[in-house]
Amino acid sequence: MAVLTLEAHTAAPRQECTRAVADAVQAAGGFLTDVRQYSNVALLLRFEVPPVGLATLGERLAAVGVHLDVASQAALAAVRPATSADVEGTLHLRFYHAEPDLRIPTPAVPG
Repeated sequence: MAVLTLEAHTAAPRQECTRAVADAVQAAGGFLTDVRQYSNVALLLRFEVPPVGLATLGERLAAVGVHLDVASQAALAAVRPATSADVEGTLHLRFYHAEPDLRIPTPAVPG
């Protein structure tokens, strides 16, 4: 299985963009395997997509305002669609906005 690491940024609203990225992965024939949120400034998504869907994934991400860096664009283009195994990947997405830091309360540990 090929592994793909993508870095991107966006100024789109976080919740709408997260849904749009999940839809882009699904439109490419893939699925999300994990999502990690780091406050409201970063998100890490793990996914699996068939190689033939990578072009669709790149187009859909661009259409929703997710801008891949140059290295990520090159990595996306370098995967050969002829391979049959799904491509496992991560997308590290940074959000640029003027919102204050998102505070997520830590639950008290029973004791």
